Amino acid sequence: IVFLANLVSSVGTRGVYEEIIAFAKKHDIVIIHDNAYADVVFEGKSGSFFSYPGAMDVGVEFLSPSKFFDVTGVRLSFLVSREDIVQATYKIRSQVDFGKFLVEQKVAVVCLEDPRRHRVSEAGRQRVPDVLCDGLADFGWERPNCHGTLLVWAKLPEGYTDSVRFTMDLMEKTGVIVTPCSSFGSHGEGYVRFALVLLLEKIKEVLHAIVEVDLKVKGTAMEYEDFMKLVKTSRTYRRFYEGSPVGKADLDRIVDCARFAPTGNNTQLLRFHEVFGKEDCVKVFSHLGWAALYKDWDGPKEGERPTAYILILVPSDGLTNRTRCYDVGIAAQTIRLAAQVQGLGGCIMQNFDKDLIKEVGLQDSGCAISLVLALGYAKENVQLEDVDEEHDWKYWRDENETHHVPKRALKDLLI
Repeated sequence: IVFLANLVSSVGTRGVYEEIIAFAKKHDIVIIHDNAYADVVFEGKSGSFFSYPGAMDVGVEFLSPSKFFDVTGVRLSFLVSREDIVQATYKIRSQVDFGKFLVEQKVAVVCLEDPRRHRVSEAGRQRVPDVLCDGLADFGWERPNCHGTLLVWAKLPEGYTDSVRFTMDLMEKTGVIVTPCSSFGSHGEGYVRFALVLLLEKIKEVLHAIVEVDLKVKGTAMEYEDFMKLVKTSRTYRRFYEGSPVGKADLDRIVDCARFAPTGNNTQLLRFHEVFGKEDCVKVFSHLGWAALYKDWDGPKEGERPTAYILILVPSDGLTNRTRCYDVGIAAQTIRLAAQVQGLGGCIMQNFDKDLIKEVGLQDSGCAISLVLALGYAKENVQLEDVDEEHDWKYWRDENETHHVPKRALKDLLI
């Protein structure tokens, strides 16, 4: 376990530790507590794992002089535990490791023998996150809470929702580099991470650079070239990396975009059903038909099949609504674009059999399936090209399995 957690700066609570200790005793296992940031706590004390009752019976704690004494280039650690565990660890490490440069080890020994003299001032550490967090709040940001470690997660300022875009804008306009938290997973979107590795004066320079530029997004404008690129890359993909599954959180974000799409008279008739997990995806796959122009192709082979589906449904009492076809098309394209932004490929499908609704357990829902969107991490290479005499508008696949999609010229479409 890792508290303080280096990735998200989270602090372990007493309840968490007690639950972990009870779990270890129940299953007769040893807990390894990586406490490298034990000294870098800004709101209360993290303390040692061994400060909790019963921890010494089940625990090993690793600590790092490099964090205590600000010698981070010296990659050293030491462990504290019961004597038998320490001896067992020593036997293993003596066979698989060569040890660190002896001078570095002696530096660590000197620091540990006189820690009050060499340890970094806690008051000094506290000033750095305070200056950064208070400064961001003064400039209109939501004040971040830094519980510990050398990192601060900050919510994006007003007008931004894309952490990568904000990171690029900040770098281009100020030279300040932060980490977009979406790189840690979908739940990190909306935040960037600052590293507290600079001297206090440098932190102040960073704040000054941020306040000097206008980082607010004007409206919801998007560069034409960026949108054109998104549309061009949102092709039909029929082969996927089946070993890279799409999860519910990813699907929720996509459908959340679709619910904001325009609908006729704002009736919002459409309903959506998410399918994920290998077993359920196999069931859906058996009811689908693939690529009408590839007569001899039965669809992607095992290992290249979709790892998620979104079904667009229309309530039975809405089937006669004259705008529902438009609503379905708008929703489907919104889903494809939202999936593409998340790095997913997809295929909008209307070729499915009547038993699909029973397979997904929606036969009594009072709805009918209108379209199926197959999703996954695209494995297929798709190439756009101009319509030619040989293939006309029909898509085709070459000997290298590249999928070619002819498109008519703009002049041929304007009348």
